Amino acid sequence: MHLLRMRPGGKYEPPDNQETMSKRPRGGVLVVHCACGVVMRGTENELVLTVQKHALENHNMKATRQEVLSRARPES
Repeated sequence: MHLLRMRPGGKYEPPDNQETMSKRPRGGVLVVHCACGVVMRGTENELVLTVQKHALENHNMKATRQEVLSRARPES
């Protein structure tokens, strides 16, 4: 899975298989795999902040909450 796929103009391309938040367990641990190989885990709020910080500091990209959550999957 690629976390950050950017289109021209700095906009993010939506993931191929978007999952709605209603299908995700509430309060559970979510995981995001970045294209650079970094794996990030946390609750919904923790993960959003972690991924946003990683994207900005390592890739000079800004990720919205919706973009982060569209890439997040329940930890198995």
